[in-house]
This record gives sequence, structure tokens and C-alpha cells, in this order.
Amino acid sequence: MPYSMLPGYNKKNRSMIKTKRLTRERAMRATATAGWLWDPATNAASFSPEWRDILALPAHSRRGATLEFLLRRLREMDRFLLEQLLRAAASGEKDNIDLAVRVRRFDNTWAWLLLRAGVDNTRSVLRNGKEKSRLIIGTAVEV
Repeated sequence: MPYSMLPGYNKKNRSMIKTKRLTRERAMRATATAGWLWDPATNAASFSPEWRDILALPAHSRRGATLEFLLRRLREMDRFLLEQLLRAAASGEKDNIDLAVRVRRFDNTWAWLLLRAGVDNTRSVLRNGKEKSRLIIGTAVEV
């Protein structure tokens, strides 16, 4: 169904949504904050373009599109802690993640990142009649 057929949809709402999205993107760029999203049900992840700057990725590189890629760049103990927190959030034991980690960049330097994430239950969907799909949405800031 096209958005134009949804109840309450009009050009003014579309303009407001676009303005909010642009404001959020500008705020993330201005504060050097990178965003990420992970769907534990499908193991699909997406990362904002700001991750390229944090990881010092070459401009032509297509790397960094998976959660496993990011986890491999972390210090071993940090990777272990983050994996535990992600599993707890995916299973419903935890609703947020707040962790400082060290990540190895592509220029072979290390950076401290503050990772924060929360579980988005508003997009929960019943699967197989029982399980719920939970999205984990977060940010990373270099500290």
C-alpha cells in the first residue's frame, strides 16, 4: 500500500517526517555519532555512513556491513562482553546495552567507543505464533 493511501497521510506530514530525518542525520554528523541496527531473528545489520570515519575505512571499501565484521575488530574481552549483552537483549533478558569497547581501525590504531543500544519493541512481530522479533538499535561515539 502506498504511503499516500494511509490514514492521516498528507504532504505536510511527509515534509515533517523528512525534516525530522534530516535533523537526526545532521545531529549524528555534528556529534560524530554512528548508528547501527541489528535484527537478531535474521542476523541482518545495518550501519550508518559515520562508521567509515570511526573505523578509518578506505573510501572504496565495501567492508563493515555485518555485525560479525565489527565484532572481529574489537579487543577479545570487549567482543566477549558485547556478544553476551547482545544475546541478552535478543532473548529479552535485557532492554539496553551500555558498554565502552576498544576497536582496531584500518590504520592499525585503536579507538575507544561508547556503544549504547536499546531494544525496539514497537516493531515486534509474532513469528511462528509465539516468538517476537526484536530490533536492537544503537549508537557509537568515539571517546
